[in-house]
Amino acid sequence: MPAALKNAIDWASTPPAFGSVRAQQSLRQILASIGSDVVVKPEVTVFRSHERFDNEGTLTDDFTASLLVELLTALNATIRAGAR
Repeated sequence: MPAALKNAIDWASTPPAFGSVRAQQSLRQILASIGSDVVVKPEVTVFRSHERFDNEGTLTDDFTASLLVELLTALNATIRAGAR
């Protein structure tokens, strides 16, 4: 199944609160199966994202911001480990 079609079905078949959670999970499985380095923890899922940003698009939710910092820290560590 083409990825774009799978993503469209995923978006159309899930409540707005879940967005592309299942598509992201499938992508992680595919990337892991071909040996790609995938940072999976922490998993960042921003439910009800329209409530977590202000009108200018600035993230206002401290918990979500802390998860993003953790994820970027893990990504940085993975990149640095691979660069050696």
